[in-house]
Amino acid sequence: MKLFSKAALAVVLVFTLMLSGCSLFEPDEKSFSKAGMTVTLTEAFVEQDVVNYTATYVSTKIMVYALKEEFSLLGSETDTLDKYIDLIKEINDFDDKVETDEGLKYITVETEGNGDKYTYIVAFYEADDAFWMIQFGTKSSNFDKYKDDMLKYAKSVKLD
Repeated sequence: MKLFSKAALAVVLVFTLMLSGCSLFEPDEKSFSKAGMTVTLTEAFVEQDVVNYTATYVSTKIMVYALKEEFSLLGSETDTLDKYIDLIKEINDFDDKVETDEGLKYITVETEGNGDKYTYIVAFYEADDAFWMIQFGTKSSNFDKYKDDMLKYAKSVKLD
């Protein structure tokens, strides 16, 4: 009988921890670096190679697509971050308002692909030699749940 009581107590304890969102079950932070950019995500992410992106990281819920565009390839008319953002918005036909949060400049964009809707925080950065556009996205139905995490990841970006 004592063995059964201890087993039952252990099961109750495990379920209580799971339901309370105990941090024992949350992945640790992990930094990823490529081409002069470092972003802090979690161990739930893995790096993937995706054509046309400098770096790509995915988890089961969030995807990150980073694109480095060197100044020398853009031309002299795109010489500030604001002009770069305007160019990206024009090329992609984005009407979205640029938002600023603790110095981070971004737009929120919704797209469709493979029959699903996705929402992205498209963040913009300026390094010494290039502009970066980094997209943090999830299924639109999960956007409210993961928005704060994606903004946290976007704010973690460091450029060499």
